[in-house]
This record gives sequence, C-alpha cells and structure tokens, in this order.
Amino acid sequence: DWSSDVCSSDLAKCDEIMDGCTDVTSTIGATMRKDNAEELRKALIQPDGGRLFMHCSGLNKIVCNEVAGIACGKSLTVADLCVWRLVGWFNSGVLDHIPQDFISKNFSNLQAIYDACETNEKIGEYVKKYHQK
Repeated sequence: DWSSDVCSSDLAKCDEIMDGCTDVTSTIGATMRKDNAEELRKALIQPDGGRLFMHCSGLNKIVCNEVAGIACGKSLTVADLCVWRLVGWFNSGVLDHIPQDFISKNFSNLQAIYDACETNEKIGEYVKKYHQK
C-alpha cells in the first residue's frame, strides 16, 4: 500500500536521476565540434575536479539505494531507461577521448543499472522488434 508521500518521493527521485543524465549529456555536448575536444574531454574525466567525473559520481551516488541495479524505488522506471541509454553511449566507444570503460571502471551503480536493463526480457524484446540493425 503506497502513500502519496512515497509516490511523490519516487517521482522526485526519478526526476533527479533524469536531470543528472541530462547534465552528463550537456557536459559532453559542450565539447562537440570543438577544435580542442581532446583536451576538453580529458580534463572532464579527471577524478580530481573533472566536471564529467563529478556529474557521474553524483549520479552514481543517488541511484540503487533500495535495490541493486534499479535506479530508484523497487522496480524499473523511466530513470533506469535514461541511465541505460546514457551508459550505453559511453560503453559503445563512440565518444572520442573518453575511455570506453570510463563508467564500468568508476561508477558501479550506473553500470549495474545498464547491465540490468541489458538483460531485462521486455527491454530485449523491444530492442529486437524496433532497433535491430
């Protein structure tokens, strides 16, 4: 039996996580089409003050607080899907000058959400139906 406070708190947590994903995307986006993208991105991923590292670290801390591999609450939400696609972007290796293992080496909760979504049967069916190459 859910109270309105629990639902509101779960919704707020989902919003917070999605906003965090947007912050990460915006931080990387600011380096797109820059002549010094390599220099900028290498600075962003530094553990001691890199803005991207800071954003991912904060996001990593606020997820998986109730259930391992679940962004917030006790079941899959849109926040999980946002983290899944964000981490998939990093893990794909398409981001020049950001190591493909940046997330997996540094942010275990974010990687756990990605892994849980990758093995989720319903997500797998959707991907197979709509996103096969």
